[in-house]
Amino acid sequence: MKCVLKHRVNVQFIKMIRAILFAVGCSGPNAEYPVMLLDALKITCPDFDERNIEKYRLTFYETAIITQYARYFGDAGDPKHAVDIFRRLRHNLTTNYADEVMRSRMFSIIITDYSTCLGRANQRNEALAVISEGEQFERYHGRLTMLADLTFNKAYNMYMLGKEKESLPYFALSYYSASMFSEYGRADDQKTIKDFVETHFNLEFD
Repeated sequence: MKCVLKHRVNVQFIKMIRAILFAVGCSGPNAEYPVMLLDALKITCPDFDERNIEKYRLTFYETAIITQYARYFGDAGDPKHAVDIFRRLRHNLTTNYADEVMRSRMFSIIITDYSTCLGRANQRNEALAVISEGEQFERYHGRLTMLADLTFNKAYNMYMLGKEKESLPYFALSYYSASMFSEYGRADDQKTIKDFVETHFNLEFD
C-alpha cells in the first residue's frame, strides 16, 4: 500500500511540474492550465471539491497544486473566484494541517497570494487584515524571506486606499527587505518596488 501511495505522489509531482512548465511557456493565462492542475490533484484526492476545501487533510503537494489553481483565476481576471479558494485553503491550513513544518512552508505564500487577490477584488481592508496575520506568522516562525512581499502588498493596498503618505515607509521597508534576500529570488521584487516608487512618488531608493 505504501508503494502504491508513493507511486501516486511521484506521478502527481511530475504532473504538477508539467502543468507549471506549460503555464510558464504560455503568453498569458491558458484555460488548459487549471485542468492540468486538477488532473494532478485528483491522483491522490479523487473527490476534490473546491467548495469544500476545509474538509480535506491536504498534503504539501496537494496544497501547492490548489495554490497554483487559485492563482490562475487571480491572474485570469477572476479575483473573486481566487479569493474564495484562498479563503477556504487558509482555513484548512489553520485548522486541519497536521504537519507544522509543512504548514510553515506554505502559509505565507498562500497569505501573499490571498491578499493580492483581495486587493484585485477591491477588498483592500480585508487584504490588510490578512497581511497582518501573515506578518505575525512569518515573524513567529522566523521565515523572513516572505516579509518583503507581504509588506509590499500592505503598502500597495494602503496606497490604493488613498493613504499615500502612510504607505511610503512600507514601500521603503519592502524594498530594503527584498534587497536583503536578493539571493533568494527577491531581485525581481526589488525592481518592481523600485519602479513603482519612482513612478508614483518621484523618489529613488539608494
